[in-house]
Amino acid sequence: MRALYKFDFIDKTAFVKYTRESCWVLRGLVCLGGLLFVWNAGLFAQRMVPDAPVSNFKIPVFGDDGYKIWDLRGKEGRYVNDQQIVVEGMELRVFSGDEAMHLEVTMESPQATIFIQDQRAVGNDLLFIRGPNFHIVGKGWLWNGKEKLIRIEDDVQVTFKESLGNAF
Repeated sequence: MRALYKFDFIDKTAFVKYTRESCWVLRGLVCLGGLLFVWNAGLFAQRMVPDAPVSNFKIPVFGDDGYKIWDLRGKEGRYVNDQQIVVEGMELRVFSGDEAMHLEVTMESPQATIFIQDQRAVGNDLLFIRGPNFHIVGKGWLWNGKEKLIRIEDDVQVTFKESLGNAF
């Protein structure tokens, strides 16, 4: 069996002279190492799934034009699957989605299930909604950001801050 490499010592410095066989072996080892690296990277590139809740988080969501359309904050978030997050202490703020970045409404609930890709949220607990001239409180709710719809099923209370002027 031949040696894969040879050493020549010149001025106490080692230089490697590669033979033809050693070049092919080295190329094979480099290719094998590259394949192992790609295979391992593929394993690690799979989605990491958190096994513990995330605390005090914020997720901004932007429209196609780059303006923020809403953001989600929570005291604690638990990953359910790629589409679903359960949030404790939810605060969801909806913006105008244009360069004015006007805050249209703020929604808070003790617990909610968020579907980020669908821009939806649902909850059975109380929902507190604050707008520029109103407050709404109720239970059993649904928010659909794409349709700009908020539905509250039970115990709804609405308070307007707008004066009626000389209407009566």
